[in-house]
Amino acid sequence: MGNQTHPYGPFLVTLTTAYELRWNDQGSGGNRDGAFWHAHSQGDLRPLGTVALQGYDDPNNKRATLLIGPNGQTSVASPVSYERVYTDEGTGAKRDGAIWRPVAPEGYVALGDVVTDRSTPSLNDIWCVRRDFLVAGKYAGEPIWDDRGTGGKYDVSIWGVSPRDTRFDADKVPLNGDTFISVDNYSEPSTALARALLVEAPAQIFPGGSREAPLLTSKIAPASSTALEKDRSVILPFTCLFPPNDQPSIDGIANPFISVERWGNWTLALFDNNTTGINQSSSTATTVGISQTQTESFQHSTGIKISSEVGIELVASVSVELNYQFTYTSSSSIESLRSETVTYNLTTLPQHAAALWVKHYAFRSVRSDGSIIGPDLPFNLNVTSKTQFPQE
Repeated sequence: MGNQTHPYGPFLVTLTTAYELRWNDQGSGGNRDGAFWHAHSQGDLRPLGTVALQGYDDPNNKRATLLIGPNGQTSVASPVSYERVYTDEGTGAKRDGAIWRPVAPEGYVALGDVVTDRSTPSLNDIWCVRRDFLVAGKYAGEPIWDDRGTGGKYDVSIWGVSPRDTRFDADKVPLNGDTFISVDNYSEPSTALARALLVEAPAQIFPGGSREAPLLTSKIAPASSTALEKDRSVILPFTCLFPPNDQPSIDGIANPFISVERWGNWTLALFDNNTTGINQSSSTATTVGISQTQTESFQHSTGIKISSEVGIELVASVSVELNYQFTYTSSSSIESLRSETVTYNLTTLPQHAAALWVKHYAFRSVRSDGSIIGPDLPFNLNVTSKTQFPQE
């Protein structure tokens, strides 16, 4: 049985920890050790290219790679052919190896190169992606591997590709395909070849977040808070939040997704039952927003940075904002996360009871088995609701 999949617009997505070794340079005497592993497909879900890793360690059950497939639309297509970029001829490596550039059909783009034992790769090895679902990528500052020192007939360097750090429209999120681009020299390849997958990741909206503060129905003090209710959630592959070798996530690879959630309720800031014949006033100081300490602690535990500087940002290998999904789409809404102390005042009429409620939220990160990752990030918003009894 395959790993759980999740739909992202016209794509189905999962992660896998199952690979086959395609080639490594053992025996070549090269300056660097490098190996090329191809993730196993799962039904119609395929990788976007071969994975290049430094060293010879076996990644099976130790790291995860993205698999994608079609979700009712022509979002992916097989390559029509391959062009050979490199062969290890003359390196002295124990295995034969070659690197190939997939040739995509019209309107589609291959995101990564493919490695074999010199035989032409299968057209079913990878998916190419329709051009309108792509975003510009970037290369790491250094190649993952190059053939210097091998004495091979051909030169090659291997450059990992990841999504570029940038803002994306609406509810789009880039996914790291674990791909590489090769070039027949030791300089960085053309940036035009660096592309990454961009998918729709809308928030699921729940009724609890829009629930109004309770009304007083008597002069008896209400409970100190209403029940926390889920407000919004976004489901993402764990590699959006953690490194691909995060062990707790690997242990749960059968369902490799994490839900980023916001929960909401109302907390009672002030209550007064005025039994006198004159108005009574009361006040309280309350901290609203998120402190730097809270930001750092939550980021360390969950891979999510939430602050008045950035809003909501995933800080794995690629910085990704979730501001649209959680309605922090303006400077003022992001500024509402700034930590400050505010004073609230409540005036209670004679022979009345009055209450002042403050809007409260908590962010949390939840694995697919329901386990919560680290502590919640609770905070008050500078939003209040006043109610009195009898109501007039």
